[in-house]
Amino acid sequence: MFLSRRMWWIIILCYAGAHYLGTHTPIDPVPKSTVPIDKWLHFGSYTGLAGLVGLGLCRTWRDRVVAIVSMMLWGGFDEITQPYVGRHAEWADWYADVRGIFLGMALATLVQFVTRFTNQSASPVPSDGSPSFRRTG
Repeated sequence: MFLSRRMWWIIILCYAGAHYLGTHTPIDPVPKSTVPIDKWLHFGSYTGLAGLVGLGLCRTWRDRVVAIVSMMLWGGFDEITQPYVGRHAEWADWYADVRGIFLGMALATLVQFVTRFTNQSASPVPSDGSPSFRRTG
């Protein structure tokens, strides 16, 4: 949107790297809670990742589909590799990842649509007929 494609890549890779470190850092056994906070963390993390990818890298529907499938595969890889660092892999975590991916991509698509729509509806010439020196688009 407002950043260069390179900057979006840097932001997304930093976010994904922090996410990977967070999910692959060994933790002490945590007592089971009645609130499944872990699933909400997965959901929120992948919502953020998909939102960044959608806003920064996706221009077409094909881009969105490729991004969604890629993030779903990344989420699967993330779960499969967690047992190697003493964590537990669960299908429910991956399902939370996928739901977050779809929500993040939907929100990014909505933001892009609204931004594009409001930019197109802005008139470059004021209604009083005076010249406009504002940059549009």
